Amino acid sequence: MYFNLIITGFKNPRAKTVVARHLAHTPTISLQKALAMVENPPFEYMKDLSVKDLQEQCSQLVKMGILYKVEEVTIQLNESIPTPVPIPQDDEKITIKDLPQESTQHPAIPPPPPTKTFQTVPHILPAEPPAENTLKVRIATVLIAVTLITLFLSLLIIGNRPLKIKTSENFSLVS
Repeated sequence: MYFNLIITGFKNPRAKTVVARHLAHTPTISLQKALAMVENPPFEYMKDLSVKDLQEQCSQLVKMGILYKVEEVTIQLNESIPTPVPIPQDDEKITIKDLPQESTQHPAIPPPPPTKTFQTVPHILPAEPPAENTLKVRIATVLIAVTLITLFLSLLIIGNRPLKIKTSENFSLVS
């Protein structure tokens, strides 16, 4: 069993805005339309609620001071919809008479021509960092480059100096 919840009035003016905001969450109802609906009750607040959901909603509506009524939904089966025919287990037993026939009431509408769809990729440029950050990065890069060049030059100078070894002719290891 399913129920529809219909709001018939408000005791609390704050409850009107709460209900209007809740109604505006559905994509088909704008906030302006929801506010107009709340100003002119009765209106259908919720559809096809189960018993448990209905009890929860009713307790919340009572706490907010909202007058409501509940209607039971009667499900009517549409007789014009054909019921599906089960397919026999053996494929050999299927005859043309058993297959469902298409209705000839509506003329066949040719399908629309296929359209080419293009997927566009937006060309989003990365956001440029602030000028302070780029200046700091440039200064750091220059300092690192100067340090590396100085280190390289000092290694070249130390490695290429002439060796000054003083040798003495009177030098002996054994005394």
